[in-house]
Amino acid sequence: MTKPSSCPLALLALAAYLVLTLGMTYPLVLNLTTAIPGDGFDGWQNYWNLWWMKRALVDLGQNPYFTTYLDYPAGVSLHFHTLNPFNGLWSLPVQLASGLILAYNAVVLFSFAVGGLGAFLLARYVLRRAIATAWPAWVAGLVYTFSPFHFAHLLGHMQVFSLEWLPFYMLFLLKTVEDASQRRWRATNPVMMGLALVLVGLCDWYYVMYLLLFTVLYLLYTLATR
Repeated sequence: MTKPSSCPLALLALAAYLVLTLGMTYPLVLNLTTAIPGDGFDGWQNYWNLWWMKRALVDLGQNPYFTTYLDYPAGVSLHFHTLNPFNGLWSLPVQLASGLILAYNAVVLFSFAVGGLGAFLLARYVLRRAIATAWPAWVAGLVYTFSPFHFAHLLGHMQVFSLEWLPFYMLFLLKTVEDASQRRWRATNPVMMGLALVLVGLCDWYYVMYLLLFTVLYLLYTLATR
């Protein structure tokens, strides 16, 4: 049995996915501070989302889930708006240091690279007993992060585009279930599974629903096969 991928191997995979992202999204790499990818429609809404997170948290010091900048003067709740606050929060230092356009493009590069890494780690774990080499897992990461679905939502649907945390949830779900089946208890795996689900929810609630459905089906399958 081979061991799961080491940290250096994971970092190498992450770097490779980032380099490929720069190539696959060309000429974005030449316009990181001057343009955003998209079709000129929904991308600007998510551009506003990133701006609003900074405006609310840094400039106004208020709850970002309510704004008077829409439907003025009464304002409107943003709880059912596609705010994807995770992207606004983690890219906030980029926005403060280098501007909003670069922050938006940093989210794009992050999603591709980290999404590939997550799929790589998930495939590496699933295939660990069958295949010693990491190449199949690396290809799995390619297929996942550079899928037509991912590129289609690059047009401006940032909340749907941010699918990088899904494979991490699945990975720690599998590890948690395996620990339980072998009568072991490791707090790290369920904690990481919960954290991954929170990160998914901070990007898009649809994905939370899909993952919960996946969890139920996977648990039913596990019970049936045992």
